[in-house]
This record gives sequence, structure tokens and C-alpha cells, in this order.
Amino acid sequence: MSDRCAAKLSPEPSTPGIREPLVTVNDLPADVLLLVFCAVRDTESHCTPWALASVCHTWRELVENVSSFWTRLVIWVDEPNGPLPLARIRKYLACSRELPIDIFISRRREWQPPMGTDHEEKARVKAIMDVLAPHMKRWRSLLLRLLHSDSLPLPRIDLVGHADKLKILSLDSIIDDSAASDEAASPITGEFHTPELTELFMKGVHFREVYVKPCLQMSQFPPPPTLQSICISKYESHHPPFPLVDLLLCLLHCVMTHLRLADLALDCSYTGPPILETTYTRLGSVAFFDITGNVLAEFHRLLSHPVFAKVSYTRCSKDDNAILGASYSLDIEGITDAMTLLKLLLSAVRSPHLCYEVSFKDCDGLSSEVMKPLSRPFATPHGEQWPACPYIKALTFQGCKRFHSSALRSLLQARYDAHAASGSVGEDEPGFMVSAVKELYVTDCCELAQEDLEWFDRHVAVVRWDDWTGGYDRRS
Repeated sequence: MSDRCAAKLSPEPSTPGIREPLVTVNDLPADVLLLVFCAVRDTESHCTPWALASVCHTWRELVENVSSFWTRLVIWVDEPNGPLPLARIRKYLACSRELPIDIFISRRREWQPPMGTDHEEKARVKAIMDVLAPHMKRWRSLLLRLLHSDSLPLPRIDLVGHADKLKILSLDSIIDDSAASDEAASPITGEFHTPELTELFMKGVHFREVYVKPCLQMSQFPPPPTLQSICISKYESHHPPFPLVDLLLCLLHCVMTHLRLADLALDCSYTGPPILETTYTRLGSVAFFDITGNVLAEFHRLLSHPVFAKVSYTRCSKDDNAILGASYSLDIEGITDAMTLLKLLLSAVRSPHLCYEVSFKDCDGLSSEVMKPLSRPFATPHGEQWPACPYIKALTFQGCKRFHSSALRSLLQARYDAHAASGSVGEDEPGFMVSAVKELYVTDCCELAQEDLEWFDRHVAVVRWDDWTGGYDRRS
């Protein structure tokens, strides 16, 4: 701090009858004031550079000269107090100069239009995108959360040009009111060049129109090969048929490390061979939300029953015994039907691959009765075999309230005894049948009986049951 500022902030004792000049924050040196602004920006997400610049001329002049303050544009499309602040958007773009920019266009949660509709939303969004489009080369992320899916700007239709720095594109809406076309060709107007795009979130209708149909029917415009994380949500049954095989053929053009499919009514009428001849292991993880059993079975069949690092099933159904792909980690959430839960678990029994971790969350289908058939081996032509996931080392339960601690102890004890009877052989050794569970985590499920607590404490390495921590190796 300069001597001048120190003198003002720590004045000498005042002379009686003489009023000392008022010391304000503006008396700080410019570099110190900028440090304060940076701290406020990093800790207060609602503090925008526009708010700082509006305080006074000194602050405005200081903030406008720091381009990094203006690289995050948060634009509300439903401002109730006036027209869209297009001039303010232009100010952000000018002050950010040539730096990469992150754009978030959304609705304010506290204000929704009457009757759940907003007839002017599409026009307002178009006006915003017209201002942003000349700066496309600087886009680093573009995230939209609107009311109507019909208001979303689409790649290759509304978004055309070079977005060479764009890494994240998310096009989401509260209401899915876009109509899918049954015509052979999509209304593509040009290419949307995104050589660095790694994350994509789109509605199923839009993904089919701008990526799947051009890729398969026009033999051009495949999705960006750099895509690693893909989320496709919502395709309703009243739309034209959307073959699952077409979706997967399109996705195979991408790296596809993480795939999320949510609430998609896909056509599984294709009966031809798998689209891959060998097990497909490129996917790191796949998550299914509200997907029917026939789609699950066909997904895994078409990819030759792949092996994933992690698979998640949330509110899914399964009405047959079709084999699913294997994984090293399995998450099951929101399954209310006991048979669906059993079939999801038993689908891995015929797989030679390992599943080390299994977690259950909010599963009413997981009852004490369901645990009984999982607590004993069954006979096969090749000898006895454990019914589900024989390699489990870690189990997690959260919000599953329909089992008792005694049923869970019986399940773990049966596995422990069978493992000990085999001579505690490893999973790659002859004679292996089942592993003993080493880690157990239970939250907000049921009461832990004292006798069960004592068994877990002696026979499981690490146990956390609500507020209690135990296990013979708890220190690790």
C-alpha cells in the first residue's frame, strides 16, 4: 500500500475543531482495488462486472479495462422488467476483447410465464444469438436452459460456422415441444465446425435431426469425433420411429467415454447381427434413465455385450432374462419392482467379467426377501455358481428402507463362509466361487441390530452405517 493511502487510512490525531477528510475505498491504489474486485468475483457468483461498473465512474473505468472480468455472460431470456438488454450483451463482448467466452442463456426460476407458455421466447433467443454469432470463434461453452425446446438454436440449422474453441454445448428445455420429421433428409443448412467439442447435451429429437439422419442417410456430417461425454434425453413414442441401431451407428463415430441416455422411446425392430463383431470396451461409463427393458437388452446385444468401467440404471425396467453388458462398477437407483431388481443383478452372472462395486439408492424393490436368493449358490452344469456378482468387494446402500440389517448380514455371511470354505482363493485362482465383501456403506436405510453390528465389525474391513464406523481395518 502506498504512503499516501496509508496516511489517509491511519491519520494522525485530529485537531479539535478541524474536520478530517473522509477516507473511502476509492482511495485505495488501483491495483489493490482490482484485487478486491477479483476476490468478490471469485466468491460471489451473483456479482457481475456490470454491477461493479454501475457503482461509479472510477469503478467503471477500472473494470472495463480488465477483459477477464467480462468472459462469462449470463443472459436471462425472461426479464420481467423490460426488453432484452442487447446493449449490455454487446458491452460484455466488447470488454472481453478477444478472450474465450462462456455463455449461459436461461430463464429465471422465480419468474415463469402464465399457463406454462411463452410465445415470445423463440424470438428473444434469436435476437440474442444474432448478437453472439459474430463472436462464435471465441465461444468456449454455450449452455441454454429454456422453456420450449422449439426455442433452442440447433447445430447445422441455426448454428453454422466455425466455433473452433467450443468445448461444451448444452441445449436443454423444460418442455419438449419440438416435432420430429419423418422425411429422409434433415434441414441442414451448413456445417457447425467444433473441432474441440468434448461435451454435448441435446434432446433426442434434435440429435436425430442434426446428427443421426445426416450421418446415416446423407453419408456426411457425422457428429464431432472429439465427443467424449454425450447426453441424449427425451424422445417420445408419438414421434416417428427412432431405431436404436441408427443411434448407436452414429455414436460410434465419437470417442464416447461417457454416455447418458434418458427417457428415450427407441425402435428395437432391427433383428440383424450386432453392429460390432467383438466386445466393445471403449466406453468408460454408460447411464440409463427411464429406459425400458427391451431397449436395454438390444443396446447391449448390438454392442456385443460390452464391458464398461461403470453402468448406472435409474428407474429402468427389465421384463426378460436377456444378458446385459458387464461392468466393474454398477449403480442401481429408483427401482421399485423386486423382479426388475433381481433381473438386473442376475444378468451379470453369465458374464466372465468382474463387478467389484455395487450401489443401491432409493430402491424399494430391495427387500429382505430379495436378498434371500442372493445368499446361496445354485447348481449349474459346470458346478455351483453364485447367483449375482460373485466378485463384489464393496456395497453401498442409500435410502433403501425395505430390508433389515439381519438380511444383509445373512447375505454377507453366506459369501464370507463360502469364500473361507474355498480356502480364501483369489478370483484368478482355481476353485474360486465368491469373494468376501470388504467395504460396506449404509445411509438412511434401516436400524442396525446389535448382533449384526458385532458381526460386521469382526468380518468386514470397513463399515459405515449412518453415524457408526467399524470394521476390522477401520483405520485405513
